[in-house]
Amino acid sequence: MQRFQALVEARLRQQPGLAELATQIGITPTQLNRVCHRVLGHSALGVLHGRLLLEAQRELGYTAMSVKQVAIGLGFADAGYFTRWFQRHTGLTPTAWRSASARGQ
Repeated sequence: MQRFQALVEARLRQQPGLAELATQIGITPTQLNRVCHRVLGHSALGVLHGRLLLEAQRELGYTAMSVKQVAIGLGFADAGYFTRWFQRHTGLTPTAWRSASARGQ
């Protein structure tokens, strides 16, 4: 689990696939998912997305970067896809989340 989390941290902005991460650790994607569920209570993809979402929220909340700059910096090829992904995970668009964060909500 520690090796997986270290790889997630090191390669977060490249958005590696789970099969690639599992191979680097020396296990199968199925084994990786089992370990993540057992130890963290989330799928491996859930762990990766959770960390990516946290980084997106940090950059939106604490920098003046545009949504497009945040998206590209986090490895998204398209700001529109990033916006849809972010909204699916938070219920708000990145711009709306940034505004709510600035108001302390």
